[in-house]
Amino acid sequence: MTKDKHDDFSQEILFADEEGKSAAEWTHLPPEREFFASPYDPPVKTLVAEIREKELMARPTFQRNAVWDRRRKSKFVESILLNIPIPNLFFAEDDDGTKVVVDGQQRLLALKDYVENSFPLNGLDVLHELNGRRFADLTERQQRIINNRTLRCLVISAKSDSEIRFEVFERLNTGGLPLNAQEVRHCVFRGALNDLLHELAKHPSWLALLGKEEPDNRMNDCELILRFFAIRDALPNYSPPLKTLLNSYMKAHRNPSQQELTEMCNSFLAAVDAVSRAFPGHPFRRAQHNDKGGTEWDNSLNRAVFDVQMIVMEGANPNWIETHSTEIEAQFIELCVNDQRFSDCVSRATADKTRMEYRLFKWNESLKNLGAQLPYSARIPLAPTMEIGDAE
Repeated sequence: MTKDKHDDFSQEILFADEEGKSAAEWTHLPPEREFFASPYDPPVKTLVAEIREKELMARPTFQRNAVWDRRRKSKFVESILLNIPIPNLFFAEDDDGTKVVVDGQQRLLALKDYVENSFPLNGLDVLHELNGRRFADLTERQQRIINNRTLRCLVISAKSDSEIRFEVFERLNTGGLPLNAQEVRHCVFRGALNDLLHELAKHPSWLALLGKEEPDNRMNDCELILRFFAIRDALPNYSPPLKTLLNSYMKAHRNPSQQELTEMCNSFLAAVDAVSRAFPGHPFRRAQHNDKGGTEWDNSLNRAVFDVQMIVMEGANPNWIETHSTEIEAQFIELCVNDQRFSDCVSRATADKTRMEYRLFKWNESLKNLGAQLPYSARIPLAPTMEIGDAE
């Protein structure tokens, strides 16, 4: 069986986008959607004060750009003193009025740290006489130059269409480690649902199922949990592209009620429990023939198999699963190695509507044939009528 790199969520390419695009590629900006951005030209002292008062988030949790060393910070401070033009900073306004740094984090932190006497200047080529001096060691005139230097900032309004905000975030984050799609969602769609995704990513049952000790530091596990809710709730009318579905779901469910959050949490953990009982030690993996004439489980986890196991098995009776675990496992192996269409549907072009429907239908029918009572079976699509071709 040939592995498709877009379906493994190994450490290197965890949860790569189904459509084969990087997170930074967005090809459709609807012209009817509005985008609001306004200039903001505060002096450095105002920006530093806003960071201190937490009106401006200069260290958002999604930012992972490489941290500047002291020499680079010093060179930037020198540029301020020399009145050298500085590229625009970009902020995004949240619903509560808080501004989040989208582009310019290291520049802002360099200025804040220097004004707070956190480091002395070093490595200056032009103002070399200032090497070794902290902010408090500068003359009053030099301190005023830094404090009063205005920086051009562009603020992306909270009123802007969320999908366009998503696009802007992706395009602006081109630093040391560009944001992936879920890190952008984490910023654009902050709210109770986003908080729930992070809480579930830390849940002991989920971590144990994945064989991990802590959540993924790039939020890929949060995207997988979001995927469970978004695809499940879209059924039986799932429609790609998957990235659009995930964005739309986070936007529409940004702040669910406490009751809704509790129900979402319980349903996810019920699915986790079901998969843990049915596939101990090898959840979300394809089975394949080995060179000894038997079968074996793939080493890497597979998102398409995740869809199949989590969505279909949610709510299945735990005692029934325990009693029939050997049969359940054998039936899944049978699908993977002897149903070429099923194998194809969990191996490539996995976001395709027909492939999604086929793999869910086949596993749902397989479990029902074993006698499973599946409370959410009605949402699983009927057998697709169209042939599965070479959709990409």
